[in-house]
Amino acid sequence: MVMGIMESEIGKLEGEAKGNRYQFFQMMEVIYDGSHYKGGPVDRESAYPATSIMLLYRFLHMHQNKELLEQLESGYKRVQQSQRQALNIFRDHLTRFYWDIFLRYFNFGRGGPLRVRVEVPTFESSRSEIYPVANITDWEMLRGEEGYVQSGELAHAEEALSWVLEAMHLYAFDLGLAREKYPSRQNRNGG
Repeated sequence: MVMGIMESEIGKLEGEAKGNRYQFFQMMEVIYDGSHYKGGPVDRESAYPATSIMLLYRFLHMHQNKELLEQLESGYKRVQQSQRQALNIFRDHLTRFYWDIFLRYFNFGRGGPLRVRVEVPTFESSRSEIYPVANITDWEMLRGEEGYVQSGELAHAEEALSWVLEAMHLYAFDLGLAREKYPSRQNRNGG
């Protein structure tokens, strides 16, 4: 009997997760598209993505997301501390920050059609910082009652999620996840 109740509740949660995935990817695209559009200042002039940062800030600071924000603030402290350690430890903490806090909050788990990996740039790369890459292997995940995500493109959903994840690290101070842009030595050790 208990197992029957648990199974029905688990199935209910999984069903809700499927419906919420569509909305999740829509939100990531709205945030990303705020500043990243063809011919916009970010595209033309490498401008600071002010609109996207403002939208992400508002999303994270919504009263409904209070628990998420608190978890992100706490988790980002561990990411900052791991930056002073070996690269593989920093990469692991950043991966856990994305998966165990942000994505888990939206009921995503590892091992499914959503893949997020933290890449370390090579010497041949045009990038110089560690960055996340989101990959969706099953487009059905983007299907909602009205159809597909707003743009209708899998690549756009991946790019939007990758940017949002990266922004939480690159713009942590601006988003309220970090208290100082560049922590002083004195504050690093709690003194």
